[in-house]
Amino acid sequence: IFLAFDQKLDVQTAEEALRNAQPAVKEDKFKFSDIFKILGNKHYILISLLCVFFYACIISFRRFATSIIIPRFEIEGDIA
Repeated sequence: IFLAFDQKLDVQTAEEALRNAQPAVKEDKFKFSDIFKILGNKHYILISLLCVFFYACIISFRRFATSIIIPRFEIEGDIA
């Protein structure tokens, strides 16, 4: 689906460039070396690890949250 929309956008931008008498802008080619540059970036790795750890904490908290909330705040099990 994304490829179809991307192709449609390319056609639209080329048509618009022709109408405005401007040269079409060439896009950079895809290179696998760009992916390796991103994966080698320490900031990207730290943010990715932060997201993974945060997600893991939320999932584990949701599992035990009801058993903590019910006795502590005297809330019914349906609501918790």
